[in-house]
Amino acid sequence: MLLIAISGLAILGLVFLATIWAGAESDAAALDRQRQLVNDRLNDQVKRVSQEIQLIGAGYASFLAADPAAHGEKTLGRIRGDGASSARTFGKIARTVFGYNAAFLVTPSGELALRADTETARRFKWVRPLLQPLIRDLEISHAQRSLDAEPSRVELMRLEGRPSVAGAVSISAASRADVHDERAQLYLVVFRFLDGATLDMISREQGLAGARYARTSDQEHNEVAFQIAATGTGEPLGFIIWEPDLPGSRVIGRLVPVLSIAGLVIAALFFALVGRLRKSLRN
Repeated sequence: MLLIAISGLAILGLVFLATIWAGAESDAAALDRQRQLVNDRLNDQVKRVSQEIQLIGAGYASFLAADPAAHGEKTLGRIRGDGASSARTFGKIARTVFGYNAAFLVTPSGELALRADTETARRFKWVRPLLQPLIRDLEISHAQRSLDAEPSRVELMRLEGRPSVAGAVSISAASRADVHDERAQLYLVVFRFLDGATLDMISREQGLAGARYARTSDQEHNEVAFQIAATGTGEPLGFIIWEPDLPGSRVIGRLVPVLSIAGLVIAALFFALVGRLRKSLRN
């Protein structure tokens, strides 16, 4: 009887240990999968921005090619007059339709090609040093005339203290006679914050419970953190923190009470049988 009881408890113990191990492995796999999905969604954001700004840039280029007068004073590389009003429409499309937090039309020297209000000018002045490398990379790529030159440049970076995906695409009036004049070249530069509506969208798509952004890895014991790194420098931009879906832990949580009850039943039966055996031996 003692051997039977010990064997039963040993089997339950092995089942419990196997359950814990299988649950831990399942949780680790699920966590890796969720982190990979978050990373994939961030990469998708980069690809999406690249496609969108090329589309908007093509609209700008068509506008400039169809209306040569829109480019205004070539020596300043700026759009003036009636063309400025039409050109601003593209910026509104970038912000309202495509959801960018800011869109700027910039000259190769890094100046705004459109006359801007005080707030827009101040905002551009703040982010200009961080966005200028995107334009410089495009200029170098086009100057080298490489066959695999990228039509746009998109990177993850910190702008205005927030993690962002920023992109730049070159715009030229291809039908103009002075197409090779660098003053006829413009750049569309946009950026979208990752910690606002974009994070909410990723959270809904991937089922990330309570997803939030934090500058530091301050997750609770039941949360995990995914670090966002700058594309160009690898600098940490912050962390996406959420409560992970761990199927292994759910299974363990359901089995532990059952195994505990089974162990108590075996123990109770063992003591009951031992008691009856002692009673029979006394008689």
